[in-house]
Amino acid sequence: MADSRSATQIAPHMHRPSVNILLSGGELRKVLPDCRADISICGFASLHISDPRRFDEIPAEQEEEWGNGVIKCGAFRYGQHYVIAFHLLQEDELIRAEICSLSPLREVGSIWRGVPSDVSILSSAANAVKDFVISDEYQQFLDFMKGKQDDYGFFFSGYSLGGLVSQLIMLHAVETFLPQRNLSCITFGKPLPGSIEFARYFNNRIRFCSNFVAKGDNILDFFKSKCKNELGTSQFHEDAEAIVLDNDEVLEPSQSDDQLTAHDPNYYSRCCTNLYRRKKQIPNLSTDRRSAGLKIVHFLRAQYCNSLMYHVLRVRRTKIISPWMLEVGFELLAARLREKWVITGMKKTLETFLYLITRAKIRAKLPSDGELHEDSERPNVRVFLAAFMIDARPSNCFESIGHLERQVQESAAQL
Repeated sequence: MADSRSATQIAPHMHRPSVNILLSGGELRKVLPDCRADISICGFASLHISDPRRFDEIPAEQEEEWGNGVIKCGAFRYGQHYVIAFHLLQEDELIRAEICSLSPLREVGSIWRGVPSDVSILSSAANAVKDFVISDEYQQFLDFMKGKQDDYGFFFSGYSLGGLVSQLIMLHAVETFLPQRNLSCITFGKPLPGSIEFARYFNNRIRFCSNFVAKGDNILDFFKSKCKNELGTSQFHEDAEAIVLDNDEVLEPSQSDDQLTAHDPNYYSRCCTNLYRRKKQIPNLSTDRRSAGLKIVHFLRAQYCNSLMYHVLRVRRTKIISPWMLEVGFELLAARLREKWVITGMKKTLETFLYLITRAKIRAKLPSDGELHEDSERPNVRVFLAAFMIDARPSNCFESIGHLERQVQESAAQL
């Protein structure tokens, strides 16, 4: 496929940074395990709604199903998400029979009245959505969505033309009532939807949408080879770059773009099954020296410091940095500063702070004052505590305040 790549970006609907992916041997490399589950379960639901006999069971519970004889959709719950899967009945015939039939979206029905006039889309999908939206089944579908939207996230999904239907339903739902905060779209083997104007219109309104195409499936080139204008270029355009599912299967090469190749739901079923099977694979941990060193430093820092917040709370419990120092009697204050738990706690806190200061200087390649060198004198915590008392109650510490006493008081205040 000329415009699809096997290494591309996964859609941001997973609420994670975009990463390059390569699907090989049924696994998603460099993608978190729950992303693999999301993608594969959307595939299961999309293929199951078209033919429930395809799987004995799927890792999601189908709760509801709606349909009007043209479109069939179902709600599959897993965890805190619902997959809303769509299937367009007789889609194989529609793909081949109406491939060149593009219709301005606003002329399809009144539901698209606000769409620009140059936005065109595949007629079969647009007409099917129009008939479904005005049916009673669609109102039941909306009631279900409204009742679940506050507690669950939603994936709109579909296989082949069902994927295009899911996009149009999602577009209508968003413009009608449904917020996008918990809404995403994942399609499989979706054909090109319509004109470049539709691609721009859709992408300006729907933020999170990805299309997965199995390796060897020529659905995109099949559409590009049809319905060309007088300049010889296709009237169909991609609305999102396809992500290729590579299941490491030996496939017969496509003989011509005039015929569909590997656009087979059973093939997609195998891709999704292998992808789900690999969802619990544990990624390799980094073993480079820098990462290992940081892990060791973080461990030792926690053991030595016992957390800075712990030391700050220990100082607060002594009340020596609170208004209590000014309100309590001087004898009670002096007795508090002589208590063993206060002295021990302040000593550990002081040593921790000096250690962190020294380490920061070493990292910044600044000259160290040698606070914690083995040959230097350890800090006297009683002097440190006395500074708090001198700063808070200087009149009780000195008989008279002269020049020397004022210097001591200023030093205590700075400390």
